[in-house]
Amino acid sequence: MHCTRNGTVQAYNCQLPRSDDGLFLSARATQDTGDAAQVEPTLASIAAAQKIIAAGHQAGGHSPALSVIGTITYDAGYFSEKNCTAGGPDRLIATGSWTSAGSEGPHTPACQHQDPRDQMAHNLSTRQGRDLYRRRAPLSEGAFAYLKDIIGLRRFAMRGLPKAQGELLLACTAANIHLLFRRTRLA
Repeated sequence: MHCTRNGTVQAYNCQLPRSDDGLFLSARATQDTGDAAQVEPTLASIAAAQKIIAAGHQAGGHSPALSVIGTITYDAGYFSEKNCTAGGPDRLIATGSWTSAGSEGPHTPACQHQDPRDQMAHNLSTRQGRDLYRRRAPLSEGAFAYLKDIIGLRRFAMRGLPKAQGELLLACTAANIHLLFRRTRLA
C-alpha cells in the first residue's frame, strides 16, 4: 500500500463491522488504500452474517426481530455518492467537509432532497441520525483498540494477504468467544 511518508509499505486495510453488542460480524483485510470501495463488500459480509445469526435465532426459538439489520454507520472515508445510493440496509455516512450549495434549512423530518449527498447530510442532522452516529466511534474504533490492547494484534506476524486475513479472523474469533464468555458468566 502507498504511504505518504514511507512510499510503498507492506500494509492492510482492515474492515471490522460489529453489531450493537460488540460482536464482530466479519473481518476482512484488503490492500485497497481507500475505504470508499469497501462499502458494498462490507454490506455483503454483514448480510451473510445476518443470515447465519437469523438461522441460529430460529433454531433456538428466539424472535426473528433479534437478527434484523439496523442502520449501519460509516465514517467520512466511506463517503461517496455511489455509497449513499447503494442498495441494502439503511446507512449513515459522515459527509466530512462536503456541503451542498443549494442546501437550505430549516428541514422537516419528512423533507426529501434530490442530491443523495444532501439527503445524507440531512439524515445526519436529525436527532435520530445524530444519536445513531454518535455510537459509531466507540463501537467501530473500539474494535481496533480491543484487538490491539486486549488480543495483542498490533501488527501481523506473517506476510501476505491470505495469512494476514487468517490472523485477523483468528483474533476476531477469539474476541467473540471472550465476549460470549463474559456475557454468559454474568447471566
